[in-house]
Amino acid sequence: MKNISQLKKDFQKYILLICFALAALLAYLVVRPYLIVILTSIIIAYIFYPVYLWLYRKVKVKNIAALIVLLIVIIIVAVPVFVIANALIREVTSLYVSYRQSIAEGALLETGEVSILDTINIYLSGILSEAYIARSVENFSSAIISKVSGFVMSVPKMLFNFFIVLFLVFFMLKDGQQALLKLKDYLPLKKNYNEKISHKLSSTTRAIIFGHFLTAVIQGICATIGFYIFGVTSPLFWGLVTTVACMIPFVGAPVVWIPLGLVRIITGIAASHTPDIFIGIGILIYGAVVISTIDDIVKPKIIGSQAKVHPAVILIGVLGGISLFGVIGIVAGPLVLSVFAAFAEIYKMETE
Repeated sequence: MKNISQLKKDFQKYILLICFALAALLAYLVVRPYLIVILTSIIIAYIFYPVYLWLYRKVKVKNIAALIVLLIVIIIVAVPVFVIANALIREVTSLYVSYRQSIAEGALLETGEVSILDTINIYLSGILSEAYIARSVENFSSAIISKVSGFVMSVPKMLFNFFIVLFLVFFMLKDGQQALLKLKDYLPLKKNYNEKISHKLSSTTRAIIFGHFLTAVIQGICATIGFYIFGVTSPLFWGLVTTVACMIPFVGAPVVWIPLGLVRIITGIAASHTPDIFIGIGILIYGAVVISTIDDIVKPKIIGSQAKVHPAVILIGVLGGISLFGVIGIVAGPLVLSVFAAFAEIYKMETE
């Protein structure tokens, strides 16, 4: 009888385990389309939680404090996007106008200077036939229309996801602390191990956020110096735009220095002014070699020193995280590797 009773208990235990595994799988399939949205919400709530606590102490009402934080988040997202979009539209418009004027006036095909412009113009005169220009303009227009159409079609989805992020952030700010405590209770680990994993997650997240923003500031400073050296109009303004662009994942410094360099090159060709061409090329080289390289070299070192993780692990975590999770992988990738390292340490301590 005792053996039968034990068999029943084992059977029930395994059935419960199978049911739990199936429920976990179904839960994952349900949330998978919004996994990136959920991770984004968690990170935003984590970043702004100190602000929420400070506001809560002032207003004494959780809902009001959370709503104020959401308003701050909306402003922080909307203002940089507007500034960057406005600045880039101005530069791209300037580039397009210069290019069309150059073609209309024949400035691209005629020059009396004996310099690099002769080589450029000889090459251009061979390929810039009327048919070629018409075909190029048509292809360019089609590509632009396709990109714009795709972007317009994706706007409703982006706005919907942004609304979900705000909705989740609101409740994470209000109830996140209690949910975290419950999650720790559910984890089948010793209390000190739970604290170890929690500390690892917290320190790594802080390090990633700190490293991301500090790297953006450094890139902005280097951009300002470079733009000043190359004679870009309003170098401080474009340096600030570069800083903001670097803070936005998957935007980065190239959206600033590439248009600036191309505008200078096209302007130089149109005006038959060789120095402007070299200055434009210099801006492109400086942007690629100095400004953008900082992100790959400085950021892993800053994050690694703050989180006490090797920079190579951080770099692999960021690249692999972006490949797996998209934009949010910048944070999620290193976090996954940090949690893995924490579990590896726990396993080592348990097996010693």
